[in-house]
Amino acid sequence: MNDTHGEKGEGWYGFDLDGTLAKYDGWKGIDHIGEPVKPMVELMKRMHDEGKVVKIVTARVAPRKLEDGTVGEQFTWLTRKPSSDPAAKYTATQYIQDWCEETAQLGFIPDIVYQKDHLMLNLFDDRVTQVEPNTGRILGRLPPELDAYAARRGKYVQKKCERCGEVKTMYSSARCCAECRIEKAKEANRQSYLRKAMRG
Repeated sequence: MNDTHGEKGEGWYGFDLDGTLAKYDGWKGIDHIGEPVKPMVELMKRMHDEGKVVKIVTARVAPRKLEDGTVGEQFTWLTRKPSSDPAAKYTATQYIQDWCEETAQLGFIPDIVYQKDHLMLNLFDDRVTQVEPNTGRILGRLPPELDAYAARRGKYVQKKCERCGEVKTMYSSARCCAECRIEKAKEANRQSYLRKAMRG
């Protein structure tokens, strides 16, 4: 029987590039990749050292759609590196490989893919929202444009929590950060339990 979801240990872990492994502040061409995001780069290194298969998953290496609707090769760019051939071209994959080796200093060159397959065990990505298996329950936050309550709550901003006094990311209409709201709810539950215990 083939391994369909990595249950036999043949699976792999995906890491997005822009915004996850590398800082991203807007598209500047396939030859520009941002500075490494150190915690994610270190995580990828550690997983690789533990013997796990890790890959970079990025749309940069996806085949481009041609004007006639057919699919062509991935984007290429005239190389900005020394070359004996002035017309030599560099692919998006080659730019990412160089970034892994020279900028991120991973110590290895992972496979670079543009789509997941049946053996992908997990994906680290700045644009995904996790869903609980088989239930449809959203575990992360919905993007604001899809959140029916976002307009009422306001946009995410950096502001000072009235309870702990720390500056954190929260809805503009919120008075307390998420951690403090949880603590307030726990305290309210404790008080409710004590009142019931004293009555009964």
